[in-house]
Amino acid sequence: LSTSKTIQNVIMSSNDEELIKKWRELLMLQEVLTQPLASDSIALLKERARYIEQQILSTNAELLQASQKQSITTEEVRTSLKGNELAIEFTSFYDSNANARRYGAVLIKKSFKTPIYISLFTENDIASYIERGPQFTYFNASSLFDLIWLPIQPYIQSKDQIYFAVDGILHNLNIEILEDKNGCPISNY
Repeated sequence: LSTSKTIQNVIMSSNDEELIKKWRELLMLQEVLTQPLASDSIALLKERARYIEQQILSTNAELLQASQKQSITTEEVRTSLKGNELAIEFTSFYDSNANARRYGAVLIKKSFKTPIYISLFTENDIASYIERGPQFTYFNASSLFDLIWLPIQPYIQSKDQIYFAVDGILHNLNIEILEDKNGCPISNY
């Protein structure tokens, strides 16, 4: 995330209108790719996004250097974690069987030999709890907790420090403050 912000700051402060235009197109393509699309459309859009990304990075050595910092493997993350730290990357993809975006969580902990993937919910499942407006409004937050955190709970030990990165619709939710049916947020586990 900080690398992405660094790249954005370099581009926006460059005063290079063509570079800024390419950056905005890349952001738009990334947003479109979060929507349900035909697989041939996805392939074309991903190829266009890769092409624009390459064009952007080739124009500026500082941008190229910042992008190379993104190349971190799960093994590097695992070995950098302390025993009581858990990294969670929430991810999503279009699930044609469900005809919706499916969300899951990739868990990385020093004690895990490999990352663990946990399927969580579809965007349709979570949409019933969220109303779009100027702000997202939470309905029945303990049910949201059950969708997002309950499947992950068995992997969380007391005193664990949790680091997470969200994806898609989860960017619009403060999932760290959701409470279970007893009123306990994930930070209390």
